[in-house]
Amino acid sequence: MFKKAKSTGQRSFNAAWVHTVCGLICATAMVTLPQISEAQDLSGFYGGLSIGREIGKDAPNDAENAFGGFAGYNFDMGSAVVGGEFSYNAPHSSELEQPMHIKGRVGIPVVGGLLYGTAGLARAKVEEGGTAKGSVYGIGYDFAVSENFTVGAEYLRSQYRDVGSADDDIETNSVTLRAGFRF
Repeated sequence: MFKKAKSTGQRSFNAAWVHTVCGLICATAMVTLPQISEAQDLSGFYGGLSIGREIGKDAPNDAENAFGGFAGYNFDMGSAVVGGEFSYNAPHSSELEQPMHIKGRVGIPVVGGLLYGTAGLARAKVEEGGTAKGSVYGIGYDFAVSENFTVGAEYLRSQYRDVGSADDDIETNSVTLRAGFRF
């Protein structure tokens, strides 16, 4: 299915990149999580651009950065935020192209942003023709730079079932950096 990485240098670089991003997310969450924000209204439409990469031991050697976009709507319920999001990415792997996700989001507002979990449906084009369908879940954090502008990071695990003529299963992990605008 996916080719194994030939050089440990590439794996080390990918692992270091992932650990750095995850460390920054965790550090930000630990600093801001105890300070729940009641004054920040997170309701409304939002959209933005993203850049990400497949990670993990099964990531293909030819994986490149994926550029994409996202749009969604949040309902602020006071101590929690719920919403939905659609995301699309440009081709970035040798077997799966143009992954799309329709996800639900549940999060808690914290001073400076939103810490959330997400889950939903995944769909991608397959290199040999046809489509792959499955599920996606993950976590993320959006930091409010201003009232309407956010930056954040998201980790997603996608699981596609019965892909291609061999009916293989493919699981991908990705880390995405995001910049968004609230309307």
